[in-house]
Amino acid sequence: MPKFITELHHMLTKRTLLTKKESSDLLIAVLITTIILAINDGTTSTTITYYWFAHLAVALLASYIALTINIVSSKIYAGLKGFKSQFTINYIGLFGGLILSIMLNGLPIFAFGGSKSLIDKKRNITRQNPTALTSEMATSAILAALSNLILGTVLIVIARLISNSLIEFAGIVNLLFAVYSLLPVPMYTNAFPLMFHSRTWYVTILGGIITYSVIITKASVASSILFSILGATLVGYWYFKSYEK
Repeated sequence: MPKFITELHHMLTKRTLLTKKESSDLLIAVLITTIILAINDGTTSTTITYYWFAHLAVALLASYIALTINIVSSKIYAGLKGFKSQFTINYIGLFGGLILSIMLNGLPIFAFGGSKSLIDKKRNITRQNPTALTSEMATSAILAALSNLILGTVLIVIARLISNSLIEFAGIVNLLFAVYSLLPVPMYTNAFPLMFHSRTWYVTILGGIITYSVIITKASVASSILFSILGATLVGYWYFKSYEK
C-alpha cells in the first residue's frame, strides 16, 4: 500500500477519533451552549410554545454539529501535518457564559474551549522546522473557524431561499462558534497558535471573521466577503502601525 494511503488511513482512524474525555467534554459543551442559545427564542412570548421546543432542538443539533466540525477539521489537518489536536473544554467560560446569558436575557456569550496542539513523539517535526510547525498549528486553528464560517453561510443562504428562521438560526450558531473559537480567552487554545505565529495576522483574520459574521446576517455573501476583506485590512493595518511598527 502506498505510503500516503497508509498515513491517510492511520490519520482518519486514529488521529481524528475523539477520546472518551473529549467525547464527554464535547457533550457537556454542547448541552450548556444549547441552554445558552435556547434561553431567548427571538419571540416576545413568555410562555413555552411549540416554536420554543423547535428552537431548542435546532440549538442542540446546531451546537453539536458546529462544535464537532470545529474539532474534527482541526484534527484532520493536524493529523496530516504530523501533530495531534486535542479538544479541551473551558468550564469557566461555559458556566460563566450561562450565568451572563440568563442575566442578559439570552445574549449568547460563552467560551466553549479549544483544540490544543500536541506533538507526536513518533513524528516530532519541531526539531526539523519549528517555524513550519508554528504556521501549521496556526493554520489548524484557522481551518477550524473557517469550517464553521462556511457551514454557517450555507445554512443562512438556504434559510433565505425557503424563508426559514430556524435554519437561519442554525447558521448563526455556526458563525458564533467561528468567532468564539478565535477569541484570546485563557484556555481558549485555538487562538494562541495563531497569535504566537503572528499577532498582526491574528488581529487581521479575527477582524475579517467578525466583520463577515456580522454582515452576512444582513447582506449577500458577495457583499459580506468584500466588507470582511476591507475590515480585515483596516484592522490589520491599524494594529501593525500601532503596535508592530
